[in-house]
Amino acid sequence: MHPNPSDAEALFGTDAAPPSPMAIRAGAFELAVDDGWLRHIHVGGTEILRGIGLTIRDDQWGTCLLQREETSAHRDDGTWVFRFEATTAGAGTLAAAFEARIRDGELTVTARLSSPGGFTTSRSGLVVLHPIEGVAGSPATVMHTDGGDEDGRFPDRISPGQPFFDIAAIRHQPRPGITVECAFEGDVFEMEDQRNWTDASFKTYNRPLAWPTPYRIEAGETVVQRVRVRIDGPASGDAPATPGERAVVPVHVDHDARSPLPALGMGHDLGEPVSETVRQTLAGIRPDHLQMRVDLRSRSAADHLRAAAAMLDDVGTGTGVNLGVILPDDAEPRAALQWLADTLEELGMAPSGVLALPAAYLRSHQPDGQWPGTATPDAVTEAVRGVFPHAAAGGGMLTYFTELNRCPPRGRIDFLTHATAAIVHAADDVSVMETLEALPHVFRSARAMVPTGTPYRVGMSAIGMWSNPYGVRTFDNRDRLRVPMARNDPRQTAQFAAAWNLGYYARARAAGVDAVALSSLGAPFPTMDARGLYPVFHVLRGLARAPRDRGVGTATGDPQRVDAVAWTRTDGRAELWIANRRPETTLVRIEGLDVKEVQCLDATVAASARGARDWMDRTAAMAVPEATLPPYGVRRVIGTAPGQEV
Repeated sequence: MHPNPSDAEALFGTDAAPPSPMAIRAGAFELAVDDGWLRHIHVGGTEILRGIGLTIRDDQWGTCLLQREETSAHRDDGTWVFRFEATTAGAGTLAAAFEARIRDGELTVTARLSSPGGFTTSRSGLVVLHPIEGVAGSPATVMHTDGGDEDGRFPDRISPGQPFFDIAAIRHQPRPGITVECAFEGDVFEMEDQRNWTDASFKTYNRPLAWPTPYRIEAGETVVQRVRVRIDGPASGDAPATPGERAVVPVHVDHDARSPLPALGMGHDLGEPVSETVRQTLAGIRPDHLQMRVDLRSRSAADHLRAAAAMLDDVGTGTGVNLGVILPDDAEPRAALQWLADTLEELGMAPSGVLALPAAYLRSHQPDGQWPGTATPDAVTEAVRGVFPHAAAGGGMLTYFTELNRCPPRGRIDFLTHATAAIVHAADDVSVMETLEALPHVFRSARAMVPTGTPYRVGMSAIGMWSNPYGVRTFDNRDRLRVPMARNDPRQTAQFAAAWNLGYYARARAAGVDAVALSSLGAPFPTMDARGLYPVFHVLRGLARAPRDRGVGTATGDPQRVDAVAWTRTDGRAELWIANRRPETTLVRIEGLDVKEVQCLDATVAASARGARDWMDRTAAMAVPEATLPPYGVRRVIGTAPGQEV
């Protein structure tokens, strides 16, 4: 079930409603056909593949939108068939024909690509996604194109490079009793660990990264690729149906499971103007700290710092500052940092932490590729320590976990940091919400890079991308569509982002992350505009007011549907925030908490919440433990431990 088109703007920030998936059961397979992809492929109630689809990348690694011209799905003589034909939108034309068939316990997917005038691409072809839960760390056998076999494992910690190369077929057991083999034809395939980019999958794709890009599909050339999925397990037609969604999701509050909450920060790009809405955001949310990025390549860097100092003085929230510093590649790091320290001292700004990197490290580099000839990140960290003796000297990256994983700190650091973005590879609603599943893997892998006890601070993170390490720019999104690698994702303005951000914070808290910066004061990830507040504003304002040393445990009966975070208030009562990650209504039952008051944040109250900074403070008395969460809805619940008198 999907929201009505009239709700699309409130839910997604765009009037482009999401596609409606088509549920299929054929032979041993259960799956959904969603926007041309085969998703969540199950056998015997177990997800064996996260998806199979066709991806077309342009010469800058941007994902080309496909305009599907013909789509059909039918059964014929015991065979289920799904087909579509499509062409790329924009400059250059690539014609694609996609066909999926299920017969006799085998799923076969074929793609045919051609271009009337030639097409320049970084990668075009079939993609197979393996899920991460139950697969990460498990054995796999890879058959190579020369006929040899390789016994290995899907990585447990996130692999910075490709786990497997030259894949003719890969075989694994998603659970005892079911063996899945995926065989590939038509090109050379390899696998990457997409958890690097917070995708919840391992991706097998065509054309090795070591080969030159971009490349041409010439006029008159036809590329044919094929994937065959074979199952050794339940007999065809005998697979039990995948479990239906339970009517009620329990949410349990454990008052004895106490641990700190992450400090909540927000980003602030000093190249963006300090508008009135920026000031209102800072005053309204009052985050624990700001993750400020200053680019010393800019001739206006001093003016940018001056504007930030004036904003902090005027608003007067006492918010701390962590600096992310971009150094010119040709600068001597200590001299550039000394200029920055002198400027900050004149302005009365004393950052609590500093991470500095040469600009070349805003780009992504393959682990075995050519690395910049600038000062190394470790050398710059030591320069920071000398110039800013009273600030923590950070190690890590200003961009994303991928870049950190490929270049982890080797020297002494005072904290580890990186950011994340949810739309590097895919921008549909399902994939974006599934990035939350990858966060525990990211946090665990990052922690393993540094000595135990090293503070871990996640930098400015959001659905959109503030920077593109994989191309020359982030991608224009003036039409407010769901576009990968876009700076301005429309869901930032809508209910979807409220649920996603609460889920992000809940996972950071469960992983023991010390601090996390979500959204930004202004562009690129604002929480309000001149017309009013976005739903994410209310979530961040609520989280910012939580006592950091009073977190209590939560557990949800279905983490793929519901997220929760809770703490003990200064008045002794407990406060619980719940988010529905799904596009359909979900019923939850609260356990371990006697409910006293509730307030809602969802599309039905969007107009009222937009104009009321204190919207989530306007709780109403309620004494029942069940709550209905509309699509992507958020609930604030206040109560007491069972039997507690406050």
